[in-house]
Amino acid sequence: MIHEEVAQLRKIQQGKCTGKHILPALVLNLDLRAFRAKLNLNFDSPTSDHDVPSTSFLALVSLLKDDQNGVYAFDLVVERKLTMSSHKTDQWHHGTPVDYSAGLGGWSKREPDQLKGCFDNYTLQPHANSVDAAMLDDVVVLDGKHKRVLTVNGKTPGDTIVVPYLAEVLLRVHNKVLMDAITIHVHGIDKHDLWYMDGVAFIQQCPIQSTNYFEYRFIADNKGTHWYHGHFQTDRGDGLLGGFVVVDTNDTAVPVDSKGKREVPDREYFVMLQNWG
Repeated sequence: MIHEEVAQLRKIQQGKCTGKHILPALVLNLDLRAFRAKLNLNFDSPTSDHDVPSTSFLALVSLLKDDQNGVYAFDLVVERKLTMSSHKTDQWHHGTPVDYSAGLGGWSKREPDQLKGCFDNYTLQPHANSVDAAMLDDVVVLDGKHKRVLTVNGKTPGDTIVVPYLAEVLLRVHNKVLMDAITIHVHGIDKHDLWYMDGVAFIQQCPIQSTNYFEYRFIADNKGTHWYHGHFQTDRGDGLLGGFVVVDTNDTAVPVDSKGKREVPDREYFVMLQNWG
């Protein structure tokens, strides 16, 4: 089974797979059957642009753009979502649980109306029905089970933030988690003379209360591959995390070949591994 997944990944790298929405591999699913089922669902589709619930597969690491003031500003909206659920079924974004059957090879949604039978469900056809495809578009899969997780802008892990070395960074955090406070720590950034922007609750700041807003301002003072994560209670383990990369475009500390030529990679990816219990 592992060999089949590796073969599918190689097809993606070689550009042989079609379909806009491919399995997000920023977190490797521990449930290999769900992982394999999602891969197979995507590759079997000949025409659909909305094959599986995900964003792009292994988004390229690329430098983001600053605003008109030279500040690299990002909005991080933190809220809870139920995995294996669609939040596009009504204007209030209520979650409608969905399931995937590896045996039957298809998706289904559960009846969200509490006045109807508890086990009523309906088959989804994302390859043939654009409404069904759109419904699956925002589903967070992870291990294929239904769990309450924390998301950043609807995703876990959140999007990777890539900024230049010594850039001024502004993280605008909106806490939409009902009843719970949060903080965010950008791991790996020293934040010289800005210790109160480091995100340690009750020591460096008061937690960001539910429905409240807080701005983290700091300088990207340490080159390399880092990450941001929740720093309060079990937030990090519940999905509040993402990549943070600081790039020095003038860095010459790059391996060279036998002719002394710098080996600059054509493309880079950020991969985050996380146990999911």
